[in-house]
Amino acid sequence: MTTVKLDILEQLKKCLYLYIAPTPHCGYGVYAAKTFKCGENVIVNDNLDYFQDEMTREAALQKGYDINKDCFEHKPGYYLAPEGNIDDFMNHSCCPNTGLIFDQDGYAVRALTDIEKDAEITYDYSTYTFCEQDVFDCFCDYANCREVISAFSTLPKMLQEKYMKLGVTWTG
Repeated sequence: MTTVKLDILEQLKKCLYLYIAPTPHCGYGVYAAKTFKCGENVIVNDNLDYFQDEMTREAALQKGYDINKDCFEHKPGYYLAPEGNIDDFMNHSCCPNTGLIFDQDGYAVRALTDIEKDAEITYDYSTYTFCEQDVFDCFCDYANCREVISAFSTLPKMLQEKYMKLGVTWTG
């Protein structure tokens, strides 16, 4: 088997039980093709070059990216642009069912609750938003929606502590 085919298989393996479909409120989203239990990894990307294209806020703006629509701030001041992976389609929720856990090799998307088959996979964008000028509207439709997505530091202290305890925010 060629190296290219093996690379494609590795990419597919990380999202084997997920699919992309339209959402009622936000374009497209990622959905569960099976049930996931709380604590189970939904996606694992341990591709060592995951962070190779990270850029500063200034570099992202110079390249013409809209920070709030195009980029993901994975640690304070460092952004990643979309790469065509399934995680590029993950939407925000003020009541997320997953959280992101990063290490030096990549990341895992971990279930914070039991997730039923065909449920949308979401995480709280505020867990990885650090620049206080990055503020955008929320469309999650959750009953207790915060209505805006903003920096982690602006979340209520109880919610910050919960996310830190779960390990789903950057802690430096």
